[in-house]
Amino acid sequence: MLFNRVHAPVLASLAFAFLLAGKNCLADDGEIWGWPDHGYGNQPYLYVPADLGPVMSIGAGRNFSCAMVYPGSVRCWGFNNYGQCDVPVDLGVVRHVALGGDHALAIRRDGTLRCWGDNRKGQCNVPSDLGSCRDADAGEDFTVALTESGTIRCWGGNDYGQCNVPVWTKVPTMVSVGSFHSAVLFSDGGVKCWGEARSQQCVVPSNLAPLTQVAAAGSATVGLTGQGSIVQWGENGNMYGVPSGSGFIKIAAGMYVKLALHQDGTVQVWGGFVYGENGIPPGLTGITDIAGGNRFALAAREATDLDSDGVANVSDNCRMIPNPLQEDCDRDGIGDTCETVTDCNGNGVDDDCDIARDDATDFNSNGIPDVCECASDLNADHRVNGADLGVLLAFWGPRSTAFPAADLTNDGVVSGADLGMLLSAWGSCP
Repeated sequence: MLFNRVHAPVLASLAFAFLLAGKNCLADDGEIWGWPDHGYGNQPYLYVPADLGPVMSIGAGRNFSCAMVYPGSVRCWGFNNYGQCDVPVDLGVVRHVALGGDHALAIRRDGTLRCWGDNRKGQCNVPSDLGSCRDADAGEDFTVALTESGTIRCWGGNDYGQCNVPVWTKVPTMVSVGSFHSAVLFSDGGVKCWGEARSQQCVVPSNLAPLTQVAAAGSATVGLTGQGSIVQWGENGNMYGVPSGSGFIKIAAGMYVKLALHQDGTVQVWGGFVYGENGIPPGLTGITDIAGGNRFALAAREATDLDSDGVANVSDNCRMIPNPLQEDCDRDGIGDTCETVTDCNGNGVDDDCDIARDDATDFNSNGIPDVCECASDLNADHRVNGADLGVLLAFWGPRSTAFPAADLTNDGVVSGADLGMLLSAWGSCP
């Protein structure tokens, strides 16, 4: 089940709602809506915690909900019969979360994957050799991960071949998991599905336009084209209610309900007529995130200007800390006020900014100015000797763009000053 991965802060608070539609809000600071099925009463997966705080994204499982809370912690609520709401206390900061039937997963900032909740089929037994992950999703009783190396790995239940990953030569960019089938989106916009196919959810249309997103549902697969239109296959050809037109920017799918977010901030819902998920609450506009559970749907509206610095969230490079001037000295898209300052060379300027402005070299691209390491070790063998002298002499003269590290003094020229610096460091190098 796809957990939407947008980084759009939402400020949620207070209790949920009623049978047909609930809204959690705090003045104009952002809102979360949840609307359930008919006949199942007020369900705990719709009771958003009052102290949730600024939310980066929302997600829905079978009967529980989770949110990624700024700056990257996870909170879950709802049914907890398998510990699916017991977020590991040592999880730390994450960059992605996904919910399955009764288990959840998170990719930590360092790329490692953690799972918790139902583990009866081994769906939470993350392989020890998995490595760093780019994407991951959770199904009914299995887990699929896309590693940074481009490999798809699967573990857990395999009753329908959902863990029999096909072989391909294309580059995968995202994965999405339904109840018992999986879908992978490739860099060229193509899609491959495998696993349960009794409802034709794995029969990808031959004339399918290139997609930008894919969402696997219970017995269907939904895609978003580059033109912003919705396509769907599966459910034995029953395509009733699939939105027409274009301009959609995001899709989400649960067991029954499917959702699409339009660029105008409105939401369309289809496929959940049995339980009432299609009963969109009044006033549901300005939405920025959506999620589909088993018999319920979630939608969130972000605050217009969360840090009240006069810069709208859509343009703000640091949404949680006021930074009206939008300073970004290292030009990485993250405002200076949101980054940790390191100044190893003691010049009063963040090291990243020194490097970005060419005021310091970083030959090994590790984010640490060479002057703070053993700059004279030009061949990185942990010694300063004749080999390094040879490198320096080879680039004598104006600093070369091919090997700027030879300019040890960072004065634009490789000269006697650099030679003196190298000789003074002669010998072992840490």
